[in-house]
Amino acid sequence: MRRIYLGSTEPRVGKTVIASALAHLAGDGAAFQATAPHGNSAEPDDIRLFPAEPADDASQRFHTNVDAARSALSSAESEASFSIIDGTGLDGGGVDAAVAEALDAELFLILWYDEHSMGEGDVSGIRAAAEQFGDRLSCIIINAVPELRMHYVETTLLLAIMDAGLPAAIALKQDRTLSAPTMREIVEHLEADVVAYPEGLDVLVPRVMVGALALDGGIYYYGQADEKIVLTRWDRPDLQMPAMATGCQGLILTGGQGPIPYVQNRVDELRIPVAVVPGGTIATATRLSDGALGGRGQMHPDKLAVMASCLESTSLAQELLAVSA
Repeated sequence: MRRIYLGSTEPRVGKTVIASALAHLAGDGAAFQATAPHGNSAEPDDIRLFPAEPADDASQRFHTNVDAARSALSSAESEASFSIIDGTGLDGGGVDAAVAEALDAELFLILWYDEHSMGEGDVSGIRAAAEQFGDRLSCIIINAVPELRMHYVETTLLLAIMDAGLPAAIALKQDRTLSAPTMREIVEHLEADVVAYPEGLDVLVPRVMVGALALDGGIYYYGQADEKIVLTRWDRPDLQMPAMATGCQGLILTGGQGPIPYVQNRVDELRIPVAVVPGGTIATATRLSDGALGGRGQMHPDKLAVMASCLESTSLAQELLAVSA
């Protein structure tokens, strides 16, 4: 039985979707998730382990500490060819290194691509991250590489990693859906009030379009993206109506008031969520672009199919699954 632990030096680098996609592609892989009960623990003994997709029958689930996890893992792995454990990224990687050691697992290090620290063939940051994982480290995955930097990464950075004597490394290209937050994450970030259809907040948001930023007609402007939410003033039905006519998944209205009755009728027909913020459109757009969300939306079921498709259609799938076989 091969046991692989996906570690990182920070949270939210794509470990969960990569683990789930690999298990999905392999067909008989088992995926698990390590987590800290309070979200910020940096003590390995506090980590809990549970299946990434718990069984409907509560008696088939386990949520146990690392010491008890060995036997629970062995039982759960009995019908799988390998297991993948999604790590925590806590304490700069220290927790993941300790948990991988405790579970006797080999370790894949997931790093989010950063131009400042990885540009120009610089591998010093990668080496520093890799060293703390010791001999258990068998693979480095550079995630979310911008499309225009893939050539550099594949022809320069990966070779520099190899020349530095580090484990084999591969790169995954950035994808808008994989990086997307949900509308719920955006609403929570803006501390907005939801005034309509909160049940739709868990939709992925690949794009946020801002009203009144173009001279083009509304249908043409908003029609450039099928999947989006729209940010505009509450008193601009001339922008809200064409937005909803072109595949809008939700509205964020600025100025502190909800939609006018005419717009509300259309919202009721589409059953899309509407959130209200007190500030102006420019100030709200600035809050969304200030890097707080970081282009790293949380795990979402729709991301699994995208990641599996990305892996399956490239040579990266063979490389990853060969290491995992």
